[in-house]
Amino acid sequence: MSRIFAKGFTQWLVFFSKDKNVIAKAFAHMFILDQFFVAISNGEIAGVTACTDGTKKSVRLDKKELRSMFL
Repeated sequence: MSRIFAKGFTQWLVFFSKDKNVIAKAFAHMFILDQFFVAISNGEIAGVTACTDGTKKSVRLDKKELRSMFL
């Protein structure tokens, strides 16, 4: 999930890094994977969505862990 995220959002996260692999590694901890679904069309990722029941979050960003990736 983090590689998909990095591929789609690195252009807006360049203040962290221009390297998609670095972005993927830094944000990998935050995704609650059982909340995410990926649509694939012709072998390519067509979309990503997260679904919850309203009581759980689909991401849990740990600021301390994120900071440690860029120090």
